[in-house]
Amino acid sequence: MDEQKRYLLDYFSMRFTSLMDNYVMAINGAFFTTRRAGYTPSQYQIENAKNFVANAHYLFLEAAGNTLEQIASNLDAQEVAYNMFELEHVKNQLVSISIDMLRQANRAISTGIQNKAIELLGKNNAHGAMGLLVQKKMAELEITATDSAGRKWREPSSLVKTIVRDFIYQSLVDHQIKALHESGIDLIAVPDIDKPVSIQGQAGYVALKDVRHHFHPNGYDLPVGYTDVHT
Repeated sequence: MDEQKRYLLDYFSMRFTSLMDNYVMAINGAFFTTRRAGYTPSQYQIENAKNFVANAHYLFLEAAGNTLEQIASNLDAQEVAYNMFELEHVKNQLVSISIDMLRQANRAISTGIQNKAIELLGKNNAHGAMGLLVQKKMAELEITATDSAGRKWREPSSLVKTIVRDFIYQSLVDHQIKALHESGIDLIAVPDIDKPVSIQGQAGYVALKDVRHHFHPNGYDLPVGYTDVHT
């Protein structure tokens, strides 16, 4: 992978890490300002905190949308075709994740109960003395992000980074595969596969569709002709 493509991958995935970290910081700020130990907020203060989080959510989505447009523009500039439906799917995932986080934040601000206290002590005991002790010791509110498979990520920024990086990486991989195929090359090298892989699924060879997942979101390898690396 050339430096321009590597930069595209790293810059935008880290950009989304930063955007999500800012959103999480805003949620933590709203929660601990309103629900600090020994302080009982008024309903007005609770609503103000919720409004603050809602604004942070809006800013996240606005910045995320703008950044996705920048990704598309950069792919266009490098003449890398990408799937518009996949790009829309990425956007929808980011919206879904951020809305779920907003709901978690509002619930915590309203009740004063953190997820961690419920997880450690159970829902019925989280309001008790031990629950309060657990919460006082927590440095930050635990807000999870749920991916499309229903798995919960304790670090939302890691999930959005993976989603965005995977979209860019798979677009680059698809572009390279198309270029190889159009140049008459069918057998390619795939990461961690020591045999030639057939783009079209020729009999007697490993089919690309069966090992496509080897192009992992954290990778940099692009497919090349098998003979190019085994000569």
